[in-house]
Amino acid sequence: MLCYKVWTRLADNEWGNELMDRKACEIAAVVPERPLLVSVQEHGGWALEYGFGIAGVPNGGVVNSANDRAVFPPAVNAFWRAMATSDFVTLWTCAACGRLAELHRLPRTDDDDGPRMVCERCDQVAVVEVLEEVAA
Repeated sequence: MLCYKVWTRLADNEWGNELMDRKACEIAAVVPERPLLVSVQEHGGWALEYGFGIAGVPNGGVVNSANDRAVFPPAVNAFWRAMATSDFVTLWTCAACGRLAELHRLPRTDDDDGPRMVCERCDQVAVVEVLEEVAA
């Protein structure tokens, strides 16, 4: 199974699960790929991850949390078990064109400031902050 993932961070003056819910739904409304995970991060380290197009999980349901004691329904646990051997495609906001796009990592050189990625939409190369490496 292939799963798409979008990361977003709230501003320093933004917080709360209602805002996080709304941001996740706004992103899901413009990203047609499914299944889709939207990870919303607060500046203080709190994070919620929302699922869209996941069998047995309501669209916009929380499927992962910074709370290591969170308990999820069986459908969420089944999704994560299936994803253990699957691929993620992480969508980033391109610094050059401002659109969500799949960014492809370029080979690293000695003078890189960070990971260099090329945008599939505008072909611009940018240094991006990698929030988490998601491996297949």
